[in-house]
Amino acid sequence: MLAFLAGCVNAIGVAMFAVSIGNVTGLVTNIAIHLIDDDPIAAVVPLQYFSFLLGSVVSGVLISSRKVGWGTELYGIVLMLVSALIFVGWRTATTSENVAICVLALSMGLQNGMLTKHAHAVVRTTHMTGTTTDIGVIIGHQLGRRLHDLAMREHLFSREGSQHVQRENTLRRRRSEWGQMRLLSLLLVSFFCGSLTGFSLYRAWGADALLLPAIAEAVMGSSYFLYFHALKLCPRRHRQLRAPPARSTV
Repeated sequence: MLAFLAGCVNAIGVAMFAVSIGNVTGLVTNIAIHLIDDDPIAAVVPLQYFSFLLGSVVSGVLISSRKVGWGTELYGIVLMLVSALIFVGWRTATTSENVAICVLALSMGLQNGMLTKHAHAVVRTTHMTGTTTDIGVIIGHQLGRRLHDLAMREHLFSREGSQHVQRENTLRRRRSEWGQMRLLSLLLVSFFCGSLTGFSLYRAWGADALLLPAIAEAVMGSSYFLYFHALKLCPRRHRQLRAPPARSTV
């Protein structure tokens, strides 16, 4: 859902300001090009970069863990802050374009810093460069193992004991990587669908299209905040969710 909303905000930003809100790579490249050409850098470019960075810093201050946890962190507060920032971006979109761009970048940096690792996969919800790279690497690993298995089949049959161990290790790695693949693919598809939705809404509503992600973030944030506090009424369940996951001994 977060990737869907980020795609929505990003598409609206591109349509409204001709700027990709969460594309920090492009910002760094633009700054470098302007410096080499001795061209004056538009103030909004470095400001957008540092706004995104500041959002990540604030997220890191509020959320100590870099892994997904339920009932353990202030995700609700962060989501409500993201919602508030998107509302500010909506209010300033038609009156102060540069302010709107920086505020929206701040919101995306804040959201992107929330979840950085889940199912052994690095999670990014506001841009898809790393996600696409990870998907490609996993596909490459799978193809490489298939080719290696074909090349080593006769050799492995002559070493029955080691064959069983290697097969178990390979299957374990494949299960882990396919779990990552499902998550990363879901992020990519969600971001794409969010982009389609965001641009369609912008064509119909203009700047008011930002209200969809703003309201959705507010609903998710307030719901999680209430859920978090409801857990405190059930101390046993709260302790179970705060406890670290048990490690497999296999």
